[in-house]
Amino acid sequence: MSTDILEDAATRAALQQAAEFRLIGLLFERPSESRSRHGAALVAESGVPELRKTAGTLLAIESPDYDSLFGPGGPASPREAAYIGRRDPARAMAEAGHLYEAFGFRPVSGEPPDHVASETGFAAYLWLKEAYALARGDGDAAGITRAAREKFFEDHLSVVAGGMATRLAACPVDAWTTLAERLLALVGGRRLTEDELDGIESSDEMACGACGDDGEGGPPAV
Repeated sequence: MSTDILEDAATRAALQQAAEFRLIGLLFERPSESRSRHGAALVAESGVPELRKTAGTLLAIESPDYDSLFGPGGPASPREAAYIGRRDPARAMAEAGHLYEAFGFRPVSGEPPDHVASETGFAAYLWLKEAYALARGDGDAAGITRAAREKFFEDHLSVVAGGMATRLAACPVDAWTTLAERLLALVGGRRLTEDELDGIESSDEMACGACGDDGEGGPPAV
């Protein structure tokens, strides 16, 4: 088999991955007119039948239903910071932001850097950059992008995907469960266990207990 054919197949595969990650990221965004418009176009391009059906359901979700699930106090936080335990949330956000800047990525969702929509959008962007490098025959650039993507999956996206897959497992809207499981499979992660999530919540409560009454770090206000 010729190298050209192999590279062409790899390019097509990378483009397909980019499209799938972009659709998943968009579906995790808060409902908006832009989300509905772009989502319909991405669904038409999707090569995954199961994802097309899931997307059709989720694009019909309205803001109050989205907020009750993913908003403050909801059962499934869409933020990586909610699932990192004793790690510094600010550092996690900064790391993601630095990666975005290094690769010239700007989240279009308007969400924080550690939001699942932002992180999944970045994954789509890296797949697209890899596809372009492969199409140009630039193996070095493709390898650098691939390594960055795999590291990002391991350090960031698999964390929020694993936490959300557990939190959404019992969601009454099956499409959310399906979407979270699909993302988890794509990043090669694992579900966080309920014990792990309980431990994260306990550590968060302990950290809050160390704050003063005014919500700032340091000794209690008197």
